[in-house]
Amino acid sequence: MAQVVQNCQDSDYQDRTAAGADRQITWDFSITSNSERCLQVRVGQTVVWNGDFDTHPLGGSGGDNPNPITANINGSVTFTTAGTFGYHCLVHSPMIGAIRVVAAAPAVPAVSPWLASALTVVLLAIGWVRTRRRRLVPTTNTPPALR
Repeated sequence: MAQVVQNCQDSDYQDRTAAGADRQITWDFSITSNSERCLQVRVGQTVVWNGDFDTHPLGGSGGDNPNPITANINGSVTFTTAGTFGYHCLVHSPMIGAIRVVAAAPAVPAVSPWLASALTVVLLAIGWVRTRRRRLVPTTNTPPALR
C-alpha cells in the first residue's frame, strides 16, 4: 500500500502523466475540496500552482525527502526524482495536497532507415516465396493430367 501524504489516499491521485495533460492547480481555498489537490505526474514534468502566494504561501510538507516543493512564491516545480511530495499553505492549514511522481516513460527505440529497409525487403521476399509455392502445389481441383 502506498503511503498517505497530506490526506491523499492511493485512489485519490489524478493521473496527469500524459504529454498534454493539465498540471495546473488552482491555489486558493477551493483546494480543500478539489480532487486536483492529489496529482500524479512523471519525472521531468512541471506542476504549476496558480494563486496568490502572498495570501497563500506554498510550502513542502510530508512525503519523501528531499521535498522539491520548498517555500516559494512562483508556484512552479519541475520534478526530477520519483516519490510522493506533500505541500500546504504556510498560513491556512486546511490547504494541503500531494504530488506523486512516477518514473519517466521508457524511451521508444528508434529504428534506423537501413534496418527498416532491410526488414521490408525480407518481408516482401517471404511473401513472394509463399505466393510462388501456392502456385506450384497442385490442388484437388487440378485434373490428374496436370498434377
